Amino acid sequence: MAGNAALPAIITAAFGFGEIQESLSRAALPPSIQRYVCSPEEVQLRAAAFHRAAGEREDAHARGCPSLEWTTTAAAFGCGRESTGRAIVVGGNKGYDCVGWLRYFHGRDREGVSAHSWKEDLTRILKSPRIECGACGQCRTEYSQLTSPTTSGPATVDCIEALRANADVLKAMSRRLNWRGKGLNSVHAAATSDTSTRSVKLPRGAYGEERMGIGITTRRGQAGARRVWVPTVTVDELVFGFSADRPAVVKQADLRVPAVLTVDTEGNDALVLQGATKTLASGLVGAVEFEYHSKGAWARRRLRDTIGFLDGFGFDCFYQTRRNLHRITGCWNESYEIRSWSNVLCANRAQPCWHKAITAHEERT
Repeated sequence: MAGNAALPAIITAAFGFGEIQESLSRAALPPSIQRYVCSPEEVQLRAAAFHRAAGEREDAHARGCPSLEWTTTAAAFGCGRESTGRAIVVGGNKGYDCVGWLRYFHGRDREGVSAHSWKEDLTRILKSPRIECGACGQCRTEYSQLTSPTTSGPATVDCIEALRANADVLKAMSRRLNWRGKGLNSVHAAATSDTSTRSVKLPRGAYGEERMGIGITTRRGQAGARRVWVPTVTVDELVFGFSADRPAVVKQADLRVPAVLTVDTEGNDALVLQGATKTLASGLVGAVEFEYHSKGAWARRRLRDTIGFLDGFGFDCFYQTRRNLHRITGCWNESYEIRSWSNVLCANRAQPCWHKAITAHEERT
């Protein structure tokens, strides 16, 4: 299967073939890059290389904390310069990845958009000199920047966060310290797969909490934690607008398809991606990143199904490690169903710049 020529049964059955095909036909896209398929021998070689890189001794951080080198390559290639300049980050947490993508799309013309400046402002909001840096040390890592800002609109990042404690801080940063003026749109909502549920009840949490979400609502010693109702949203609603019977979590939908979509929802990632069907079908999203493990919805879902889902929209997906990327799409091996903390990065075959930048870091066999 090359590009979007054929959608897997999992997509057509769940979302309707006609609607997806209509969305695809409306998008003015360059010819898709040919889908790569491994030989049986190559599948085995690639799987062995991945497990060596990930660490046979179950070194989770070798898989779970990915390198940002691919974003440096993307910036050097100019990926996204002619895009909408928009990213959607589902699972904003402490805000560092939201600020990272804002920095990327603003380009070098904009001062004061960095992990360092974000951390400094956090100390002012929280009135504490000690600020958590994130599980992967995001406060010490700066995203690369385009050499010039995007041409199709102002840089904008929708920073979606479900836990109230985190969302309150993100909103305070956005409003009181003018990060909103820089393009950061903080949204307190829980991203889901559909619009059937208007809200969910989640722990309020404590600022910096990274291990709670839909399906993971308690931690050791926190069984009696206070819970609050959180409105739900799908990525497609953020992009294309809300129906009349749905409460809008933003005043007005930004009708620009994001160039980048990242998801880190502590186990709900596959469902969030299903709620982005129209967005993915547009063919305009260059890169998708999500987290994978065994918690939440991942306890009953297979990575293989999510890879097939994204493949149907023209995405090649790769396991991320601290060094290189390891191809999954077209080279599936059952040993990839590791159900352990990992990150997956996907490149759109219909977006040659993003695809080239990402595959430049692919482990070769």
